[in-house]
Amino acid sequence: MKRRNEIYTFLFISSFPLYLWGIRNYILSRTFFGRSSNSPDSFIEHSLGFSNTVTGWLIFPVNYFQSKILLFLVTFLIIITLLIIALKQIENLRVLFLAAFIFIYSLLLFVTGINTSMDTINDRLLSPIFIPSIVVLMNFFHHQIYPRLIDKISKRFRTWLVASGTIVWFAYPVTSILKLGLEVHREGLGYQSVHWQTSETLAYIRRAREELHQLPIYTNDPEGLYFLTHIQAGRLSIQFHPNWPAAGRAYLICFKQGYLGDCLEILDRLRQNPDIRPVAEFSDGTIYLVTRRNLQVPRPGNH
Repeated sequence: MKRRNEIYTFLFISSFPLYLWGIRNYILSRTFFGRSSNSPDSFIEHSLGFSNTVTGWLIFPVNYFQSKILLFLVTFLIIITLLIIALKQIENLRVLFLAAFIFIYSLLLFVTGINTSMDTINDRLLSPIFIPSIVVLMNFFHHQIYPRLIDKISKRFRTWLVASGTIVWFAYPVTSILKLGLEVHREGLGYQSVHWQTSETLAYIRRAREELHQLPIYTNDPEGLYFLTHIQAGRLSIQFHPNWPAAGRAYLICFKQGYLGDCLEILDRLRQNPDIRPVAEFSDGTIYLVTRRNLQVPRPGNH
């Protein structure tokens, strides 16, 4: 009873600020946590992000193989493994609760990602289940797999097996850290890096600010554009309404190293409806003028 009361007290204290914030939001906007637009990513894209993230924790991201079939097989295998662990450890309530938490959290993340606008499932969104996943998998290996292998493997081979497993497990994180460290040392990090600070596209945008402000602006890196030029722009999504852009015309700024990836795939989809004409091309990006095909309007600067 005492432990139960402690749990209830902890849950109340930890969630109380969230309740206050929700009430404050409702008073101001009549919504508890704001309205959200539809998700720009599909179930398939969230599944790919989930598979890449989880396999990256264990060995390395399976997107190295560029195979969607493999990604879905890995996702299915992960779900089946969790269910098997939950059934095998049904008497171990601690492990069972962790497995249930992992499954429920992942399911809620998928449902939320499909119905609301949010980032594709990645390391940041899955970070709450990282440690529980490792604990559950190691417990399962120690109690279910290790006892069945220990008598069938010689002591000498065990040492080699542990050493090779450790090398495989840490190979990807070590190489990733070294790669990131070299990149930071050579280029800098984030929007303060050499690439962004010497951007030809940004230099043109600063010079043509007044002209660009005549029309709505969309880009694949709205945060970077605002941080570096103080120009607000709409987020470039992979899904568009047939009547996009709503204003009839818009500028589209595509950075080759934008936060949302390059624009090549999105441009291929866009060309089915609007007319897209390059305005200025640079080594690190291109600025396009997008005109809806069913709207006949003069070009900027034409009278």
